[in-house]
Amino acid sequence: MGWTELCQIFTSIGYTGTKNSLLASGIYGVVKVIATSLFVFFFVESLGRRISLIISSFGMGTLFFIIGALLKTHPPPTTVGANPPPASKAMAAMLYIYVCFYSMGWGPLPWVYVSDIFPTRTRHFGLATASASQWLFNFVVSKVTPDMITNLGYKIFLMFATINIGAMATFLPETKGLSLEEMDVIFGAISAEERAAHIAEQQRALGHEKNDTSSIHEKA
Repeated sequence: MGWTELCQIFTSIGYTGTKNSLLASGIYGVVKVIATSLFVFFFVESLGRRISLIISSFGMGTLFFIIGALLKTHPPPTTVGANPPPASKAMAAMLYIYVCFYSMGWGPLPWVYVSDIFPTRTRHFGLATASASQWLFNFVVSKVTPDMITNLGYKIFLMFATINIGAMATFLPETKGLSLEEMDVIFGAISAEERAAHIAEQQRALGHEKNDTSSIHEKA
């Protein structure tokens, strides 16, 4: 989400005026950097990919439902530059907590996940496609969000909440601690039995080569 769209979101919840919206957006950015750094360095391997994405989706969706309800029941004042009322401060707090959940799942983890799953021979194509699609949808969201805020009001938070809760149903398999060779198995390209048979066949072939080499040395 771009800086302009973020400022507009804070404006929609009552942080009107350039100073108020920029200050609230700046705090949001600081919280996001700190939360992302803590998660990536200390928790991404202990929690795993799948459970982190589920917790992230549930947290973001719940907080968006709360923000939408507060915005519906306590609409912010329209006076530009006025001090944000308590309800607006509560919604800003929910956005700061929201970005913590975002930073432990759907923010950094897609980049980690795509680096886990592609084999060496297709890694460059896979990462390029993932990066292009990520930035494409970021661009689309950034372009349509201002109009959606203007036209939908509080309903935009309910819509995003529903989308986030729906993302909990993702069927992405867990990749924590798995090797590249195991990715074909968990994604169904080959069965575990077939992979075990291939490994056993390779081990037998290596054993025969070792025996042949030993026999040659003995004869020499």
